[in-house]
Amino acid sequence: MIRQFSHRVPRPEKTCAVVRYGAMGDALQSASVFPWLKAQGFHVTMYTVPNGYAVLRHDPHVDKFIIQDVDAIPNEWLGDFWAYIAKRYDKFINFSESVERTLLAQPGNTNHGWSYEMRHKYLNHNYLEFMHDIAGVPYEPKVKFYPSKEERNWALMEYARIGRPTILWCLGGSAVHKHWPHLDEAVASITAAGINVVTVGDEMCQTLEAGLEANPRVHRRSWVWPIRQSMAFAQVCDLVIGSETGMLNAVAFESVPKIVTLSHSSENNLTRDWMNCTSLVPSETPCYPCHRLHYGWDFCHKGYKDGQVAGALCQVNIGLQQMLDAVSHCINKRMEKAA
Repeated sequence: MIRQFSHRVPRPEKTCAVVRYGAMGDALQSASVFPWLKAQGFHVTMYTVPNGYAVLRHDPHVDKFIIQDVDAIPNEWLGDFWAYIAKRYDKFINFSESVERTLLAQPGNTNHGWSYEMRHKYLNHNYLEFMHDIAGVPYEPKVKFYPSKEERNWALMEYARIGRPTILWCLGGSAVHKHWPHLDEAVASITAAGINVVTVGDEMCQTLEAGLEANPRVHRRSWVWPIRQSMAFAQVCDLVIGSETGMLNAVAFESVPKIVTLSHSSENNLTRDWMNCTSLVPSETPCYPCHRLHYGWDFCHKGYKDGQVAGALCQVNIGLQQMLDAVSHCINKRMEKAA
């Protein structure tokens, strides 16, 4: 057993703490400032939750992780906790509520009840740029997911086994509006053109894969591949499709083409500066972009398909042909470049 004693570890000359709880995409957005902090000579400590650590654990710009269970500290105590730990560092960056509550209104908060026009006027700011401002570093985004050597090799071998061209499709996210409801028709058309589709997501996404079993070009991997494997594969495939999820954030500044079905965020909020990205927005949807967090259907308008609720109105109104045209453009461009 290796023992480490604090009195034997010299205190770094310059220390910085970064706090970001929340979902995987939130953690990856925070990673954009790490290289800038390291360039300024800081020893960087990241306070995060387990799923944040899961996607950041091989980031070479983080010197130390402090992992806290979700809600380990009651919300009413967080202010005191942050004030206490801030005294231990030369620089303290708190990204809590940097997007949620501030630029995505939360039910119960005053800005959630503002008119659409007011929300769009004051909340339509770029998330990453705002976070760089909070951190006091230049705005040159550096979001990146770092796979291990083993994860990278696995992804390359898996891609070679499946064959090209291959699309990675992330089927859902953390809320009801992060699901595009025309999947079955799109996959049928895409695979008929000789393109492979790998579907990934959480356990709930397995229900969205129902009906795709008989298609030999569809590889159903929801709740089969761990998130790090999926993100590693996203870096090497030919196209990544999904909604506003951690998976898409993981490849935001990679050269791989990506298609994002926007929902509660505008292009200016999220994808404005992403590399090689096609942002799909709904037509004839007065509530888009709502700039609101959703925990159910209380404030999210439902969209219908064949008389049944199919998903959020913004997602239903991103049409099938919009997606097929975007896929065709991205794949053709990718194949021309590879030729």
